[in-house]
Amino acid sequence: MSVNRSKFSSPEDTLTDHKGVSYENYGIICFSVNEVCSIKLDHPEFENKAYVFTVEHKPLPCNYAHSEMPVLLEENIQTEIKSKRVKTELRKLLQDLVTEKAIIKRPKTTVL
Repeated sequence: MSVNRSKFSSPEDTLTDHKGVSYENYGIICFSVNEVCSIKLDHPEFENKAYVFTVEHKPLPCNYAHSEMPVLLEENIQTEIKSKRVKTELRKLLQDLVTEKAIIKRPKTTVL
């Protein structure tokens, strides 16, 4: 998952991609990085294995605040989580951490 760290930007900055393309009428959610990094979800099939989140600051040319939020299993980044139960539970845990929601409406610009 890709996120922006508020430490380095404002919420509105998330609505422009690394190529400078602006997204209109998109939503923004806010949550605590510390709380996300405290999530631990036990693996459904293997004892003593758990999914966890981490946040890595990975600036882009047009977005210094850009960060990646990978899911790890035994310190290995998971590019795909096959278990629907695990996906659902991870989404629910993240949803519970949301502290603010907003839809930012930007005026449309006209190119002359």
